[in-house]
Amino acid sequence: AMDEAIINHMRRRHHLLIGEATAELIKKTIGCAHSDYDDQEMEVRGRSLTSGAPAALIIRGEEVRDAISEVISSITTAIRQALENTPPELSGDVISSGLALAGGGGLLKGLDRHLSEKLGVSVQVADDPLAAVVQGAGKVLDNSELYKDVWF
Repeated sequence: AMDEAIINHMRRRHHLLIGEATAELIKKTIGCAHSDYDDQEMEVRGRSLTSGAPAALIIRGEEVRDAISEVISSITTAIRQALENTPPELSGDVISSGLALAGGGGLLKGLDRHLSEKLGVSVQVADDPLAAVVQGAGKVLDNSELYKDVWF
């Protein structure tokens, strides 16, 4: 969703056609979810939608943050709703231990800080966010009886 938002932003604002690989590179290089991280810039190359010729321009992290803001807002809302539906016994754990950010979103600079500020709880990025997803899924599969009411 973030890559798609970046592609759409480049098309609308700069009339520049970029592919998914370029959008992902932008996200990984200067993408961010918090203003403390949006001062970087990079050159983006694509095809001009007005002339059809190759074109390049410089964009800043702030622009990328704005482009993905709706996606970040959706993530924040989904987590807030999950927290609101969390049993009281677990809410205490969330308050004392915070949340662990895993998956590709954990690689986005400043997402942990953004979520912490918006949700009012501590948020840390897992040591290896991508591996954490696989490890967590493995634990669920290894203990399917324990998680059957939740996942199966």
